[in-house]
Amino acid sequence: MNPKTLTLLLLAALPLAAHADRDYERTVATEGAKEVRVSNTAGSVEVKGSDRNDIRISGVLEDEVEEVLVEREGSAIDIRVKVDDARRNYKRAAAELRLEIPAAMSLSVVGTSADIAAQGVRGEQRLKSVSGDVDTEVWSEPLNAETVSGDIRVLGHDEAGRARLAAVSGDLNVESLAGELEAESVSGDVILRDSVLSRGRFSTTSGDVVAAVGLASGGSFEAESVSGDVELDIAGEPDAEIDASSFSGSIDNCFGPKPRRESRYAPGSELRFTAGEGRGEIRLQTLSGDIELCTR
Repeated sequence: MNPKTLTLLLLAALPLAAHADRDYERTVATEGAKEVRVSNTAGSVEVKGSDRNDIRISGVLEDEVEEVLVEREGSAIDIRVKVDDARRNYKRAAAELRLEIPAAMSLSVVGTSADIAAQGVRGEQRLKSVSGDVDTEVWSEPLNAETVSGDIRVLGHDEAGRARLAAVSGDLNVESLAGELEAESVSGDVILRDSVLSRGRFSTTSGDVVAAVGLASGGSFEAESVSGDVELDIAGEPDAEIDASSFSGSIDNCFGPKPRRESRYAPGSELRFTAGEGRGEIRLQTLSGDIELCTR
């Protein structure tokens, strides 16, 4: 092989070497830390709660990722993916991070276009992504999850807690949650299954609210949508003051009285009555969507 040919082959191989992904692995001592905070621009963050006493970080870093910074700040351990700003190219700036942390620690994750998944984390959780999905499970500690264009999925374990979920164009899916829940989406749906709430508040603009829930004694359930539908399927015999209204949509009730027209000159309807002893409160409201209220 002549020198010119060899030089051309070496030059052709350079871009491949420059774009090589690399593995990352590190173990961090907790030393009494109570919270783990993770920041990742793109890619994913997967966190698993375990019985270990330290934090194990592993994953794959793309070539635009400069390093993973791990710092201690008070009682928190910060883990941050640092992108090489000098190269000004974020097309290959993703990091696929996997963490194993003590299950009782609190968790905070912030991502731009990164998906977030947590499993077995029993401490308080604060999860936020712009265009990524959020998928987690909860027990009794508080959860705050937000995303703009991604979906949020939450699996509960029937332990009373408090959760707040928010999305712009994504759907919110919740199953087997207990306690208090607040969920808000602009154009996505809010779907709730097999849960028992002491307090629930749900709102959408153009999405639907679909809930199959039980209501704790003296609990409250509020749902409103502008152009979407509201469907509530109550477990057991309702025990609440019920107030439902729709400006231009219909109301369908499978128990109790039938809805009545708000005005002889307007298409809207309303439904107000007391079920059981009326110890709880159910309020459903739409502007142009329909309302369905039933028991199971």
